[in-house]
Amino acid sequence: MAETDSTNTLVRTLVEELPAGSPPRAVAVADRQVAGRGRLDRRWESPVGATLMMSVAHEVPLDTELLGALPLAMGLGALEAIDEVTGQALGLKWPNDLVAAHPDGTMAKVGGILGESFEDRRAGVRAGGGPRSRVAVLGIGINTGWEAMPPELPEATSLNLLGGAPVDRAALAEAVLARYRAWWGRVADGDREGFVSALEATSVTLGRRVRVELPAATVSGLAEAMTRSGALVVLDDRGVRTEVTVGDVVHLRPEPR
Repeated sequence: MAETDSTNTLVRTLVEELPAGSPPRAVAVADRQVAGRGRLDRRWESPVGATLMMSVAHEVPLDTELLGALPLAMGLGALEAIDEVTGQALGLKWPNDLVAAHPDGTMAKVGGILGESFEDRRAGVRAGGGPRSRVAVLGIGINTGWEAMPPELPEATSLNLLGGAPVDRAALAEAVLARYRAWWGRVADGDREGFVSALEATSVTLGRRVRVELPAATVSGLAEAMTRSGALVVLDDRGVRTEVTVGDVVHLRPEPR
């Protein structure tokens, strides 16, 4: 599609328009979003054709732990797809950023993921009083073809700027879908050890001092581990461990010795 308000909104509409009895599955890819959203309802836009903007919707069990893992599963799939298509090895900044690490230790954001879910309310779905289906929506934006990053995005970059070559967005979209499908299948089938191992191997957050900004508090300490659902475990200076499922993470510089 050339233009849409938001690919996440579009796939939800596509699912709601499907006939009852059909699986609630949809994929949307757009050249431009006029009302794109990031985490915490932040506005997100890019020039036409400069970013792969894609959303996937599919049914999921009513499992809070599984729902929490899906955005990170999409992140793992995207990292593998980017490596496959461009040869570039990126990292995952918890909870939803695809980043490139610079030699000086700083990082540049290449993409982000937004996970949502909604109840499938189509007429006739789960007739007879049984539980309705839950539908997960995973939206992803990957900078692929920017001529230059604008001054208001000093901490962002694009795959073509990193690699010095154009990026085939269609090939990347196909690879992201395939890799995400594989990770979704592994997580759904219970391979949580493999999931956590992959997160640990690609994380640029684990092992660093972080500040996590929560809705009603702030937690600072060492990003120590990740759980089976993808939650971040932070060990604060008092020795208290906190599992964080939602929050903005700031990587802190090491304190001088």
